[in-house]
Amino acid sequence: MQNADLIFNKAKDAYEQSDLVNSSKLFEEYININPNNAEAYFFMGNIFHMKGQIGKAIKGFKKVLEIEPHHTEASISLSVLLNDIGRYDEAKKIFERANSNLSISKEGVNDPQINRRFSLKHYELAEMYFSYGRYEESLFEYNKASSLDTDNLEIRIKIAKVYAKKGYNSK
Repeated sequence: MQNADLIFNKAKDAYEQSDLVNSSKLFEEYININPNNAEAYFFMGNIFHMKGQIGKAIKGFKKVLEIEPHHTEASISLSVLLNDIGRYDEAKKIFERANSNLSISKEGVNDPQINRRFSLKHYELAEMYFSYGRYEESLFEYNKASSLDTDNLEIRIKIAKVYAKKGYNSK
């Protein structure tokens, strides 16, 4: 298994360096060795999402949930994607299931680590909205992200940038 761990770590490093091509190849290689690793599929889902391959991203996140049904990040990511492509009912069911899972495990409800993960997903969505000039949606998502991770000052700067784009400048 040492070789598999090495491949996984190289794939993760490539992902963190935004080298999606190498990261994708390495995660595929890792999945061939260890086909029941939810984290590898989660990374692949994110890679496909970043590449705009929404169908493959959805399949990746669904595979994560097949292996690990209580994987909160995959549930959130899948819910957001399905919502974005208009599959609202399916997105709502997945989100409600994830929310229910969090409610059942009370220790996770106010866990700062989980809140930061939610914050990151809202931040990513806000960035996408901002890049397409959808400032109202972007502001909404940045505010969600900021409320979940109050220590992240970068989010507050982004909120200020949205207000500037909307024409709310201080004089």
